[in-house]
Amino acid sequence: MKITPGKPLLSLSGKPLQGLRGRGAEPHMWERGQSPRLRGRGTDPRNLVRHELIGLRIKVDESSNSTVRGLEGTVIDETRNMLVIENEERTEKKIPKAGNIFIFELNGGVQVKVKGERLIARPEDRIKKV
Repeated sequence: MKITPGKPLLSLSGKPLQGLRGRGAEPHMWERGQSPRLRGRGTDPRNLVRHELIGLRIKVDESSNSTVRGLEGTVIDETRNMLVIENEERTEKKIPKAGNIFIFELNGGVQVKVKGERLIARPEDRIKKV
């Protein structure tokens, strides 16, 4: 997954990127007149942390571990503290949520940057946390 000009990188709130502050995810390259709501699955940047992450494209944007920085692939499993990512070589990598910043690609090519700390919870309990 490449972050390219013209491809929106959104947040949970849908406001322009001002750096990672506040709620943990910020938009980037917002195109004028574009709606943050996506068609189809009902996933949009505002409900990503409440949504199922398995099956989404992901990139590790920033990490305290330099060996996983830039890792790209698809989320194939999730636990309370870890994401399991299958990369292009079809190998599985277990990445801790804490200490990382992820970019998720939603349907329609919309990209959302999220602090891993916002995702720490069992998937079924995350909706209660937010």
